[in-house]
Amino acid sequence: MQTPARGRLTDSAAAPAIGELAETIVLVDGVRIGQILSGELNQAIGYDQDHDEWVVLLQGDADIEMDGERITLGPGDWLYLPRRTPHRLIRAARGTNWLTVDFAGPKNPPGDVPSGWVDPGTSARGSPRDPSTD
Repeated sequence: MQTPARGRLTDSAAAPAIGELAETIVLVDGVRIGQILSGELNQAIGYDQDHDEWVVLLQGDADIEMDGERITLGPGDWLYLPRRTPHRLIRAARGTNWLTVDFAGPKNPPGDVPSGWVDPGTSARGSPRDPSTD
């Protein structure tokens, strides 16, 4: 049985100057909820993920390229990206804050964590979260 949990999203000011910082918030039954803080990009970041993803931009702005189309996102804009949808993050303002919901889907049944997912309480870089900031 799982226990209730609570926390606080990381402030946009913690975004790296360059690149991205991704963190798992909740991971349960094949669904991962995460936060991504974006800095400026030296080059576009390409994705072709093995899971479905829903993403909403909470703060900042960014441009994504999908199917040759440039999509500009601002606060409140969201995208649903089915598994194996190639897309590229081509620009992000420093401090851009995203909330992601990733679904394992048929290729990764519940309990089988897709590659790249990390346990809650750790960042994509593997450093522990500081609970005093939650």
